[in-house]
Amino acid sequence: MLTGDLQVDKAAIEVGTAIFKEVLKSAWSGASKMPDWIRKKYADADPFGLEATKYCERIEKQYNSMRIIGMPRAVPIRSIFVRVNILQKISSQRRSTLEAMELELDRDRASFGLVASTMDGLKVADNEPRLIVLGKPGGGKTTFLKWLALSAMDGHFTKRKVPVFVPLKDWSDGKDTIQEFINNEFKISGFEEPQGFVTKLLETGNLILLLDALDEVNDPGRLTVALKEVRALSSKYPAIKIILSCRTAAYNYIFEQFVDVELADFQHHQVERFVRNWFVNLPGKGELCLSELALDKNRPIRNLCATPLLLTLMCLAFDEGMSFPSNRAELYKEALDALLKKWDSSRAVRRNTAYQHLSLAKKELMLSRIAAKSFENGAYFMKQDEVEREISVFMSNLKSSPSQSDAEVDPAEVLKEIEAQHGILVERAFRIYSFSHLTFQEFFTARAITENTNPNGPADLVAAHVLDPRWREVFILTTGLLAQADDFVLRIRAGLTQLCESFDLKSILRNNASLVYAVAAIPKPLRRALALSYVIERLQARDSEYGAVVGACQELVEDMQREFGRVKKLDQATIQTLKIGLDKSRKNVDEAVEYIVSRPPNVTKQLFEYIRLTRLLVNCLNVDAYITAITRQQIVESILVEDSPWGVGSNYQ
Repeated sequence: MLTGDLQVDKAAIEVGTAIFKEVLKSAWSGASKMPDWIRKKYADADPFGLEATKYCERIEKQYNSMRIIGMPRAVPIRSIFVRVNILQKISSQRRSTLEAMELELDRDRASFGLVASTMDGLKVADNEPRLIVLGKPGGGKTTFLKWLALSAMDGHFTKRKVPVFVPLKDWSDGKDTIQEFINNEFKISGFEEPQGFVTKLLETGNLILLLDALDEVNDPGRLTVALKEVRALSSKYPAIKIILSCRTAAYNYIFEQFVDVELADFQHHQVERFVRNWFVNLPGKGELCLSELALDKNRPIRNLCATPLLLTLMCLAFDEGMSFPSNRAELYKEALDALLKKWDSSRAVRRNTAYQHLSLAKKELMLSRIAAKSFENGAYFMKQDEVEREISVFMSNLKSSPSQSDAEVDPAEVLKEIEAQHGILVERAFRIYSFSHLTFQEFFTARAITENTNPNGPADLVAAHVLDPRWREVFILTTGLLAQADDFVLRIRAGLTQLCESFDLKSILRNNASLVYAVAAIPKPLRRALALSYVIERLQARDSEYGAVVGACQELVEDMQREFGRVKKLDQATIQTLKIGLDKSRKNVDEAVEYIVSRPPNVTKQLFEYIRLTRLLVNCLNVDAYITAITRQQIVESILVEDSPWGVGSNYQ
């Protein structure tokens, strides 16, 4: 696929043609015997010019494009590609412990993006004559190899060579040897007698052989042939460069003389560049997308963006509506559907698996059980034995399919296939697993809570974890997954009333509500939040111990604006709400401040928890979920006031 920019396309082909002509001529320059057609070429004013041009045009057309599920059309790789990094050590080969892995977890980002030393991908490919490129599903392996083909055409390798891209899935569907497949690539571009020509390029080391997706060779016989031929080509033609890609979990082979490396997840700056490249024709939309990703509420979405496939899906979702869906559960469903089913089917890959009789729903159910148990235990990382035990229990309780043999399914094999095919569970260190993204662990935990076999799940969630910030995202996802969320949000609201058992906290809220004046443009709940935030800021000016409460108030005000409408000038809105210019209003504020100062220290903690739980309630209301209008109205009117009893089934007056 060409870029559409005539000057860019023409320049790329011209550069590639010049390089390839030079390589092609040098391959035959010292030959004692030449085929007649080669001898005639040397007599021409522009030997190999036509063939080199055709070959470059074919590379541009075939490999300068990327299209995944959901994209209306392919996009040029040259315009969107972000330079990738390579891990210096394969993740699954690391030796570590659960305790050490927990310490390495980036808790500030709440993700599994463990810090690891990396190298520039192109430099590694340039330096290493034999390379195995490993990566997760959707991790960018194919795009990286296509980029290497284009980079060779652009002259970015130290030694100029002709790239040959071999999709091993396409090769395995035929009967050719790999060398015959290469011959055909040159024949299509107009080379006469390609067999001898390709052999000469191999002998002189003037080829970069890019073998893509060994894991997609599904036929055992063809896989055996592929392994044998790769080793034979490597041994017979030591001067050529060979780069082979494969999914990390599907790779259990030994290629002598090859160096194994793994593609690293995108770092923050790579995500930014990808987004800007994606929206290159609409830079304002690209910057808006990045600003939305930076919001705290979109932390789980940001967590997914480390994987190129999922980052592409996030860009598609944002492009459609100029914002990310308020019901993130639906967005994650789409992402997981891509990994569990659509990604292989879109590439026409059919795999023989140990659990192929499992439906998509059963796979999701099994992953939900694994996620819920580990998350409930506060575990992000799991020993391989523990995961296999969960798989074994789940599989043993399923009715065997007619095609399944009497032999038990090996849970270790199932685990490896989940990792290789879907990349949802990954081996972070030797025999230590986690979900590929914390977002997926949280989503599957919420799914386990809301499944039909667990009718008390939402109520139990509120009872056990309503005050635990680690479960915040699970609460939000549960709201989005429920067919009707009235009872769930009412229980959260009742949790606020339970926090307000003390007279002191009720009085603080009552005093705060009395400070608010009617302002037509600002909804009443937001006015109360602005008043409380102003009072707490006054407290912090006197004592820094109120810093955490100030932060909680600011987060609440920010989230309430998403639910009730954005206020352009918060300071001005606060002045209007409190009428600070009036002596009476200033006196009331001072009295509210003094009242809190005079309360016991535990009241400050109760106020902090109350504000944080109110924010969770607002977040759940902000989900595009089914909550009846009357329930929503009752809860909204009750925010930051506790004058009346409140519980599940009660009506706020």
